[in-house]
Amino acid sequence: LKDSTINKKLNKVKFKQELKDELKYKNKMYCILGNSGVGKSIFSVCFSNYLINNKNKILIIDFDILNNSIHTILGTKKYSKKVKEKLIQNHIDNINDFNFKDLIIRANKNVDLLTGIDILFNSEENINEIKLLEIIKQMKNKYDYIIVDTSSECFFKYNKILIENSDKNIFLLEGNLLEITKAKRLLEMYEKNWKINPKKMSIIINKY
Repeated sequence: LKDSTINKKLNKVKFKQELKDELKYKNKMYCILGNSGVGKSIFSVCFSNYLINNKNKILIIDFDILNNSIHTILGTKKYSKKVKEKLIQNHIDNINDFNFKDLIIRANKNVDLLTGIDILFNSEENINEIKLLEIIKQMKNKYDYIIVDTSSECFFKYNKILIENSDKNIFLLEGNLLEITKAKRLLEMYEKNWKINPKKMSIIINKY
């Protein structure tokens, strides 16, 4: 029994590493980071417009569980009709019982929006890392670019998972002393505590 338990744990670690390795070589995923109010959501939408051409298929994931707002910016509904029906019938219990594709809403011919993720989680503890990596893999297979609008609550574990597995992280800050000081502390935490490679981080001064 002990050996069986150890083997299961080793297989789980191996599977997770294989997923991470595979994600490195599939398309481009950008995480938009920064403190509250710096303009991550609007930047995510503007960035999607910048990447659009006739060939590119883009997905914006609104992973700001507490304050998701990209659907408002884009003028779309937060949930599809299918999701609303599930909500009314109480058929959504947790992440394992739900198909993420049901949450995707068409914004225009090039851009899709994955929103309403907050209905799946009551807290960060409910977010399964392997499941999240599998979802990222599925989306990377389907889209040319993925833009992830993250929560300003930087200590959520899922933020770390997203940042680690993105191809590039774009950190927004405002060009004043207070915001630069806060941003410096946050960037130091990413590098020292989370071991995020600084080379994967680009800094943009927003609202300048």
